[in-house]
Amino acid sequence: AKEASQLTAVTTRTTNVHGDELIVTTTSPYEQAAFGSKTDWRVRAISATNLYLRVNHIYVNSDDIK
Repeated sequence: AKEASQLTAVTTRTTNVHGDELIVTTTSPYEQAAFGSKTDWRVRAISATNLYLRVNHIYVNSDDIK
């Protein structure tokens, strides 16, 4: 009973590609992580695409190299 009282239900409302509105309620942290990772890949893909632009402009102060 103690474990059941610590459950938090997260209700997420999203829209799929067909325009249907989905309302999903997840209770376990595993479900919440699996549901959140669907939009996570887009952020990682954009970051990986622009990685060479960020790495291109790393400057090291020459006073630090001694």
